Amino acid sequence: MPLGIARIDDAPASLAAESPGALTVVADSSGPTLTVDPATYNTSADGWVIMATGQRNSGRAWIGSALRILKVGTGILAAPQSFLTEYQNKFGALAPGRSLGVAMFYTDKTTGTIGTRTQELAIVT
Repeated sequence: MPLGIARIDDAPASLAAESPGALTVVADSSGPTLTVDPATYNTSADGWVIMATGQRNSGRAWIGSALRILKVGTGILAAPQSFLTEYQNKFGALAPGRSLGVAMFYTDKTTGTIGTRTQELAIVT
């Protein structure tokens, strides 16, 4: 670090975005249903992004670079968000016993700042 430049421990408020917190993912092949429910819903200042991976055999690790953006929104979330149609268009139908990674983050609509991404591994039932 060059001399004279102060270290920033906390981002300025103008560069902060919320975090969705823990995610609850429901992946059901018989419904079919694919929803994500964040522990903390966004405010009117933040948009949201849902990402997911293709299905893998259970027990096989997944990596963040396999995540693909599937759904983006600017409205306030007030209930679990379905992304089944977007997932099926990208990766195909859900298969029982397989697993998929799901991630979500919020973005500030004014500055474009990205909040902390939260991810979860779901097993399709």
